[in-house]
Amino acid sequence: MKSFLKMFLILFVVFSMIISTAMYFYFKNDVEEASKNNETKVTDEFEDLDISNYKERVNVLLLGVDTLENDDSGIGTRTDTIMVLSIDPMTKTGFILSVPRDTRVEIANGGGFDKVNHAHSYGGTELALSTIKSFLGIPIHHYVKVDYKALFKTVDDLGGIEVDVPVDMRYVDSRATPPLNINLTKGLQTLNGEQAMGFLRFRKGYANQDLGRIQAQQMFLDSLFKKIASPSSIMNIPKYLDTMSKYVETDMTMKNMLIIAKQALTIDTNRIEKKTVPGEPTMIGGVSYYSPDQDQLNLDLEYLISGNYPVPESESAEGADSEEGSQGGATGTASAVQTANASKSVKSEPVKDTSTYKIHVLNGNGISGTARRASDLLKIEDIAVSATGNASDFNIENTVIYYKDDIAFANKVKGILETGKVQKGTKDVVSAEPDIVVVLGKDFN
Repeated sequence: MKSFLKMFLILFVVFSMIISTAMYFYFKNDVEEASKNNETKVTDEFEDLDISNYKERVNVLLLGVDTLENDDSGIGTRTDTIMVLSIDPMTKTGFILSVPRDTRVEIANGGGFDKVNHAHSYGGTELALSTIKSFLGIPIHHYVKVDYKALFKTVDDLGGIEVDVPVDMRYVDSRATPPLNINLTKGLQTLNGEQAMGFLRFRKGYANQDLGRIQAQQMFLDSLFKKIASPSSIMNIPKYLDTMSKYVETDMTMKNMLIIAKQALTIDTNRIEKKTVPGEPTMIGGVSYYSPDQDQLNLDLEYLISGNYPVPESESAEGADSEEGSQGGATGTASAVQTANASKSVKSEPVKDTSTYKIHVLNGNGISGTARRASDLLKIEDIAVSATGNASDFNIENTVIYYKDDIAFANKVKGILETGKVQKGTKDVVSAEPDIVVVLGKDFN
């Protein structure tokens, strides 16, 4: 297994691992001594690999743990981070779904209801896989289990990661494994390995606790990927490949990883959706849990698996005459790869004409001007609201975004309003059956 992983840039997050691997092979001629010895065979295999027959979606589970050294199974160690990466080679899209560690789920094999991160502690990777498969109701084809020590060393090898720390982070716990001594100040800064570890593990200071932690992890993911994809980092890949191989466990063969890496190279990074299992904190029997909203989760999964995401505007025209784009070498090539991928994504799926959509916004919280404020937010994003008014009830707690056919557009509206539950069936609210009906609840600010 170690010899397999030695060829790959395995990172804290699966997506970064796969994209970095693809970029590594793409820029192999610019990587110092990257094509010597056994690596030449693997590089050639990557280039010659025909992936045209691999058309099925692939779901990969990421488990982040404190240590892989307890025993071969990892039993006794809880998973601190749980994410699912999905890649669809047909729509050239993907998604990353985060599962909060305190999510209350039914542990597989008769384990009863408990926090999802306990599954690994009770039965290792096998029980964690079975539990998450059952909870999400989707197949998990492969897994990657990463020790946090990998993150610590890799961030240092990369020269640090720039992150905008959202809040002051102060926390000390000498009993934690490994011990925690977090001391970070709010603001944009470059974190070293130890600081990055603290940033990702910090939890108590967020207003929304575990959800805030997940948002921070996803922000770190974006910063990490940008650093890895930069030509300067790619040139240093041989320096930290060995570090990754020591702290990563996976069931993927060399061929599995080559296939997924080559598929990932065809996806524009803007076509990777990021979501978190919906739900809310709750107390049951004196224990704090994150209770998932199963109905909304089903809708989110339907949207994610559809691959019918809003198509980003291509930046190819803007970047074509830029100084960076006109340069040769790795930087110019990287720009060309990103532009080509953006063009492919735009061509791969027709853009829906949403300008003709009829959108109604209804005030369901009784606060004067609420519907107009929501309409203004949508207007800023070039979404015209055709009608505003009052809902039948002014005591609605949570915003609901009803859609007629286009769930992707409904999720776009949700993102703009920064709240809301997406639900099918506008006719149930407005008899004229518009394309979108937004019923604003007390959660809309």
